[in-house]
Amino acid sequence: MRKLRRHPERLGRAGPRLLLPLARLRVKLEGMSQRFAKIVLLLTPWAFWAALIGLLAIGASIGGFEGALWGVAAIEVAFILGYWRWQRWAVAPKKTTLVRAQKCLEQLIDRRRRVRWHAANLLRGIGPESKELLPGLMAAMHHDDWMVRYDVIQAIGRLGPDAKPAVPALRALVEGNSNGRVFAAGALGNICDGETEDAATASALAMAASDEEIGTRMFSAFAHWRVTRRTEVALPVLAEILRHKSAPIRRGVPNLFAERGPAPPEIIPALRAALTDRDRYVRRMAAQAINEAEANDRDRASS
Repeated sequence: MRKLRRHPERLGRAGPRLLLPLARLRVKLEGMSQRFAKIVLLLTPWAFWAALIGLLAIGASIGGFEGALWGVAAIEVAFILGYWRWQRWAVAPKKTTLVRAQKCLEQLIDRRRRVRWHAANLLRGIGPESKELLPGLMAAMHHDDWMVRYDVIQAIGRLGPDAKPAVPALRALVEGNSNGRVFAAGALGNICDGETEDAATASALAMAASDEEIGTRMFSAFAHWRVTRRTEVALPVLAEILRHKSAPIRRGVPNLFAERGPAPPEIIPALRAALTDRDRYVRRMAAQAINEAEANDRDRASS
């Protein structure tokens, strides 16, 4: 597909007419792959237990107790290998050195998807000391691979205020209708933290805070608070998400304030209400966010 796109003359006079449907099909397949990835993440726990019970039943029917043990061993090995492969592209590292990041940036054009995804994931561990990589990261924002694009946007956000040249491109993503809006909103919150005079970014984030997708609403509202230091947009959205029926979704709000706080006083009542949540992770992260906010208030009062 890429070679034909670069050399349409190989298809003869019908080349342009053939390439357009292929490009449209590729866009559709990309959207389907993203939706399929979300479905797989949701169904993975159920599929794991179904496979475990199925192998146990097959092993017990064929080899009795010993066969069941072999089935359990096979499941354990498959789970360990699967987790190792998933960790290579889904779990962001704590720290990626500049030298390693430069090599990862070069690997983003590799033909092998596993190499690209692993390299892009490692880029999410860079810090402000890697600001010289910004031009390359901004170029990679338009990569053909959707996973690379999303990881690169997060990597740009990790650069902090040094990534100011990328703000117009990130703002355009937030104002658009792409699936990368949630990551662009998070990156803008990191880059423009405390930039209360940036009205254009605040306006784009406020608009995205009313998006239909709940992740975009949450990250955009949180980023709006970080940029403006005002809670009139963030408070209603985040308080609503804290009352969501899904525990994994409710975890997002206290986790954001625990990792990137301290939380403003206006959100503290909602976090205190989350201390009685049914999910223990929500309770733990809410308590951590409240403790950090109170510690910050004590430090400001003593200084």
